[in-house]
Amino acid sequence: MVDKYKPSLFAVFALLAVTAGTDITKAQSAPPGDLRVVVESLGNETLDPTRGPATTTKLYLPLMYDSLVGANAENTDISKETGIAKDWKISDDGKVYTFYLRQGVKFQNGDDLTAEDVKFSLDRATGPNAISSLAGVFKKAINHITVDDPYTVSVFLNEPKFSFLLDISSLVCSESMIVPKKYIEKVGEDKFAAEPVGSGPYRFKKRTAGYSIEFEAMPQHWSIGKPRFANVQVIAVSEQNTRLTMIQSDQADVVSIGRRYVKDFEKNGFTVATKPAANQMHMLLNNQWEKDSPLNDKRVREAIAHAIDSKAILTGLLLGAGQQTRCWVTDVSYSTRPQGLCDPDKFDPKASKQLLADAGYPNGFDITFRSYPTPGVPEKLEIDQAIAGYLRAVGIRAKIEVGEYGAYRSQWPTPASLPKTIANNPTVSQVVVSSLIFSFFHKDGLLSTTRGVNPKADADINEMLVAPDLDSYKKRLMTAWGDLLNDYNLIMLFTLDGKYAANPKKLPKLWALGTSTADIGMRSMITP
Repeated sequence: MVDKYKPSLFAVFALLAVTAGTDITKAQSAPPGDLRVVVESLGNETLDPTRGPATTTKLYLPLMYDSLVGANAENTDISKETGIAKDWKISDDGKVYTFYLRQGVKFQNGDDLTAEDVKFSLDRATGPNAISSLAGVFKKAINHITVDDPYTVSVFLNEPKFSFLLDISSLVCSESMIVPKKYIEKVGEDKFAAEPVGSGPYRFKKRTAGYSIEFEAMPQHWSIGKPRFANVQVIAVSEQNTRLTMIQSDQADVVSIGRRYVKDFEKNGFTVATKPAANQMHMLLNNQWEKDSPLNDKRVREAIAHAIDSKAILTGLLLGAGQQTRCWVTDVSYSTRPQGLCDPDKFDPKASKQLLADAGYPNGFDITFRSYPTPGVPEKLEIDQAIAGYLRAVGIRAKIEVGEYGAYRSQWPTPASLPKTIANNPTVSQVVVSSLIFSFFHKDGLLSTTRGVNPKADADINEMLVAPDLDSYKKRLMTAWGDLLNDYNLIMLFTLDGKYAANPKKLPKLWALGTSTADIGMRSMITP
């Protein structure tokens, strides 16, 4: 069920240039001083850090905004050199974080960035209109925020949270990107959404709905100096062959590439970068809390797990560019996982059919399988087609419905509008995954697919979120994660490395992809 045919990109390039379609006709060769990055999707294309998923917003928003807590040059750890906070201290009880801000930072409209802007930004990130990936986590964690002086701000937590600095850093979230209070209060939220202002190295220039977002460099940025490229354009092209053709014809400078094309690109002189375990592939089982849904029955959920040959997909279609596991390998707890907890589900179609029969579905059932382009996973539709084939083989008649991630995600916060569906959701990896687990699998998570179906998991997730130190976090995470895996509230398949090809004239050396969530290293690309 996995197609192992390996086409040569460069052998068919001429044909693709003719047949690629309208996307490629919109772009001409990029000027020498500009950078064009082509991705699978821009999600809902928001320019507001609190109004979209990190999966897509963190691809481009780091160009325009600075975060409260920054990351090091390697993009692997927090830093006091690159964020708005130049220093911080934590109270003895672990519930108050005081941030000391660097002075002299200005927004792109000339306003000074002060503690008032930091408080305003974090208040927006925890406000009623926030729908970003970690909005629910921050709403649960933060009690209130005070401005102590023009360049000092304190964040008071409800409970100690050892991962708070990581959670609000540029390594993980977009919610702590700082926006200008005076500007937004003057022009209103709607105009800010259309004409945003930040303090980053690039200012917003133009948006072409459904296609691209363009940025132009500021003359000087407090952290990186003069940006490397005069303009940066981030383009959404869902079709893989079109993206590959664009970089071959100098109409794109950076694209994600399928694993089967890596050797071709390396052989032909392109810069090829890898982000290990960039995504964790797992099945989202929506509406499992509804009594009339087949997914409400644990046996059905387990049947889905045993129906999918994730090893064949990983080794055949994806050429082994990942790892079979039921845990996030990037999390700090992975090395201390309990014996057997993270072992992959066994591929056993016979057991799957028996479980379906036991659950009252001897003839299977029909279900919609949502498929959507996802940044960093160019083979997404092919993976989904392989999964659907395995499901149909045991009687689960999965009908693939292709759409945009932004439209699908917008339905999640309102369970009544969410059809009874399944989806293979590549979730971005994080160094601390507790916030992701809360968002997807806690009854109060903004993107919850469980909605209280597993009360024990909800209780243990609550304990995990307030772990005061690393050791207790590791133990509590594995307890909560075990609850979810044992009840088959989700089905983990494998990690997947991200692969990116770059024009060597623009990016002759590897840039810092690091471990930053959903970030392809845009700041590193544009730093001289």
